[in-house]
Amino acid sequence: MPPGIAQRMLRGKVQIVTDRGVIVAKKWPRKRPEPPTEKAAIARAEFAAVAKATKLVSSLDYEAARLNSVGIPYVPRDIIMLSMIGRFVRWTYEGDPEMTMPDVQLVLGQLGLEPGSIILCTNEGYVLLPPPEAEAWLKFNPDLNAATWFTGSPAGIDELTGDVLAGPGTGSQAATLSTTGVTPGSYTAANLTVNAAGRITAASNSGITSGMNELTGDVLAGPGTGSQAATLSTTGVTPGSYTAANLTVNAAGRITAASDSGITSGMNELTGDVLAGPGTGSQAATLSNTGVTPGSYTAPTLTISATGRITDATPGTGLVTGGQAHPGIRTGAFYPPLGTTALVTPACPQNRIYARLFYFPTPVTLQSINLNILSITGTPDMELGLYTNANGVPGTLLNDFGSIHLTSTGNKSFTSLGLALPAGFLFAVTAFSAQLTCQGTNTPEPLLNALCGIDTATATNPSEPVYGAWTFSAGALPSNFPTPVFGVGPAPRIVLGF
Repeated sequence: MPPGIAQRMLRGKVQIVTDRGVIVAKKWPRKRPEPPTEKAAIARAEFAAVAKATKLVSSLDYEAARLNSVGIPYVPRDIIMLSMIGRFVRWTYEGDPEMTMPDVQLVLGQLGLEPGSIILCTNEGYVLLPPPEAEAWLKFNPDLNAATWFTGSPAGIDELTGDVLAGPGTGSQAATLSTTGVTPGSYTAANLTVNAAGRITAASNSGITSGMNELTGDVLAGPGTGSQAATLSTTGVTPGSYTAANLTVNAAGRITAASDSGITSGMNELTGDVLAGPGTGSQAATLSNTGVTPGSYTAPTLTISATGRITDATPGTGLVTGGQAHPGIRTGAFYPPLGTTALVTPACPQNRIYARLFYFPTPVTLQSINLNILSITGTPDMELGLYTNANGVPGTLLNDFGSIHLTSTGNKSFTSLGLALPAGFLFAVTAFSAQLTCQGTNTPEPLLNALCGIDTATATNPSEPVYGAWTFSAGALPSNFPTPVFGVGPAPRIVLGF
């Protein structure tokens, strides 16, 4: 290029000097740089922050970066910076164990950048399978040990024949059932032929010539086909209402004869204990008088007939005021058993039911049953209940109030019972699962002996209240009291509250 042209092109851009007759550029003149764009300013600030951060890494991170930089064109600072921005990727190949790339995208891009391409791993290494030029499908090639494009028809089913028809063709095909030769339509009482596949291959009407088309005898219907109205045959009985009828019924349950019998032989008057009539139709019945004066009787003497009617009644004198066998039961008071004497501390063994006799002159409502426990060993159980009176000894179980688990001494009770009891005698009972001591009463008990008797005529001492042998079972008092035994020792003092 001629020197004049070169000088004009570089004028204002460099200083031109001549060195031994040769025009050369001495230096670039200083020029005020253009201010950076917003993105460039952000990039510079981020780069400055990363550069500053690379100087603050720990000694352990720096040593790791140094080891990764061995054999590759990167210094440890480059490794640290690329790691911070997430673009450092290192891997090795069998042929070059120290090959390191900052970005896997660079390696993949070397295989090809055509959209739709597929990267395959073959016997020869990684190759790029470009997209096909026409519609194709992938098929595995065992010689290449990789998949290749195939433009022919796939080896799948492209046609169905037989019972199900579809195709020929590829892709989605509409399937239909083949015809069986059966004429479409409705069949009455049809004769059908079904093959192994469950399809009807033949069908025809069978008709109903062999069916029932007429009924005779007790039920009449037909002759005819289809729905027929059925009626009962006549029996010769005149239709109508019959009073006190005489009827004849056959084996089929039908009335074959009927007539009025009248009521001349019927009952039209009652006498004796029940009075009614004379007359016909509905009559009011009443009980005949027994001669007993109507009214209230106190402790009466009664005469009762075989039919359960009171035929005589006279007032009694045994329970008039001041002459009762018991002064009466007070609400809120506590009552010990009959025959109670001096208080003692009996040692009560296990597996024994003690019974104490009580008497009520009138019906009462029992509220509590109590027993004062004085000493225990361990934590035994105590049972409380009521039995009927059977001629001075306990009879059948009235109430099993259940068991109390004894963890301390003192009064133990069942309260708020609200149990209605009739007037008369009954027995309250208690039993224990282990021997303990409780508040009791000592012999002699002459009143109890007079009321309940004793079990031997040669006894020299009055006996204690009755008891029975029983293997303790919580909440399961026996339905009948065991064989009564009359001992000669103290017994628990059971107390009832009303």
